Amino acid sequence: FGNFHPRPGTEEMVEAAHSLVSGAGPHVLVLTGRVGGGMSHILEAVGWAPLDTSRSVRYDLAGKFVDRLRFSHEHDAKEDLETLMAWYRSRHTLLLDDMGSERDTGFAAEKLVEIVEDRITHSGRLAIATNFTKQDIQCRGSERLASRLFQGNQTLGEVRVVSVDVADYRA
Repeated sequence: FGNFHPRPGTEEMVEAAHSLVSGAGPHVLVLTGRVGGGMSHILEAVGWAPLDTSRSVRYDLAGKFVDRLRFSHEHDAKEDLETLMAWYRSRHTLLLDDMGSERDTGFAAEKLVEIVEDRITHSGRLAIATNFTKQDIQCRGSERLASRLFQGNQTLGEVRVVSVDVADYRA
């Protein structure tokens, strides 16, 4: 977190990331906003904190995550799908960056829902960065994924969604 240069509009994102790392509040954090808003930077900062306590962390681009699972179906794959999913489930913290970049398939949506549900059910930490809105995900045909990631019922306390509205840091 130390090398992040906050701007107006990033305060909630930084606070939510600290809460996720400390275990206060929901174990699933969704950062949504425009490209260049610092979400990937904060996602990586979330990943460094558990490493300081020797806990396991996995950072993946969402597209690569889904491709890795998809390739596990091949007959000459080194890992089968269930073994790979179990490995991901065993990580203390899972970080999926750029969700929405994966190929839009039923398989992708199904496996993303499976990971989100597992994290909610078993209190594993999950942080996702995406440029997509709930409506974007619904339009891609994944009502279940949109419902789980963008929970409107805050009394459930399962997912925290932070909308990041800042200008591109690279501009």
